[in-house]
Amino acid sequence: MRQTLFVIGLMTASSALAAQQYGQPPAPPPTVPQVDQRAPAKAQKNAASGQRKVNISKPAQKAVIELQNAVAANDTANIPAKLAAAKAAATTDQDRYYIGVVEMKAGIAAKDNAMIASGIEAIIASNQAAPEEAALNYLNLGKSYNNLKQPDRAVPALERARQLNPTDTEATILLAEVQAARGQAGPAVDLLRQAIAAKKAAGQKVDEAWHKRALTLAYGAKLPATPDVARAWVLDYPTPANWKDAIRIYRNMSKPAEPILLDLLRLSRVTGSLDGDVDYNAYVYIAADQRNAREGKMLIDEAAAAGKIDLNKPVFKELQAGLKTRPMPGEDILAKSADTQLAGTDGPALVVTANRFYGIGNYARAAELFRAALAKPGVDKNQVNLELGIALAAAGDKAGAKAAFEAVGGDRTQVAKYWLTYLATKA
Repeated sequence: MRQTLFVIGLMTASSALAAQQYGQPPAPPPTVPQVDQRAPAKAQKNAASGQRKVNISKPAQKAVIELQNAVAANDTANIPAKLAAAKAAATTDQDRYYIGVVEMKAGIAAKDNAMIASGIEAIIASNQAAPEEAALNYLNLGKSYNNLKQPDRAVPALERARQLNPTDTEATILLAEVQAARGQAGPAVDLLRQAIAAKKAAGQKVDEAWHKRALTLAYGAKLPATPDVARAWVLDYPTPANWKDAIRIYRNMSKPAEPILLDLLRLSRVTGSLDGDVDYNAYVYIAADQRNAREGKMLIDEAAAAGKIDLNKPVFKELQAGLKTRPMPGEDILAKSADTQLAGTDGPALVVTANRFYGIGNYARAAELFRAALAKPGVDKNQVNLELGIALAAAGDKAGAKAAFEAVGGDRTQVAKYWLTYLATKA
């Protein structure tokens, strides 16, 4: 039996659906970026005509023509009945495929996500779509169900889209948002991190919004991976403001003891992310408490000269008064102490002297003493390796600093990883 040839602009339909925005992600922001506008690969090959040919069986022709005319005329009152009639008249998979495409187009025009989803389901079930269109069909189906706030139907569609096109991060990002909307912060963060890793593996720039979204979800759920997520963010976007937030998040989650906090505040200092009076006060107080008052004094002088703090505020007047009661040996006295300690067995005292050399900016000497302290009894090697790495980083020995940081374990591991991230952002 002779068949009539029908045509439809599939590229237009696919692009319109792909242009729909994600549903609103749960608070707090930032939201994920919008999806790219693109058409199926096969439709792109037919870009000159923007059309694809489909054969419709004779029993379905009249009903399909009436449906197509109703959709073209935007006859919304009659489209549902015409659609039902066309579906009832369909006898072949090509009929069902074409009717699904028309239904999808009608849904797009009406902004009816249920109709869009029904059309795509018909397209998929017909097995008539070009193989290269399959991943986008499932992506669009997932988007439609997400817009309908039906996450349990969106998830399998998006997972199938990812299976069919593992290198495309679009479905991964949307699936992360769907999981977040379901209250599944852990899986959502894992998906965002996978998308970030895939972008980087492809040599492409990662949208900062992806990092921020992952961090918002991870920190909100207090996930163990939060520090890793924060470091990935500042690795790609190492601004002072981002460093401030990344370090603050770790401080809030871990509440590090004062000696560890000092080494974290030192990182804040070198990244330009010390945050106002609170951070400067903590830095100076802890440095003085760790027998390194000169480092604290130099910090507040430096900050005051740069206009970052006001020395006339009561908190800084009190700090300055307290510093005057603390010993601040000069470099000549420190050198004599170092010689004595190098010849002796008092490892902790040598670590104090090394830190004092760091505090006055003699980083090479500080590194020399930290290295010597590693061979002395009574020292915390994790502390010494961390502070050795900090001194080497300040001295410009990136390779040496990296090796020292990588040797750190115990409760200083995360701080060492933050310093390693800082190193990785330096040329």
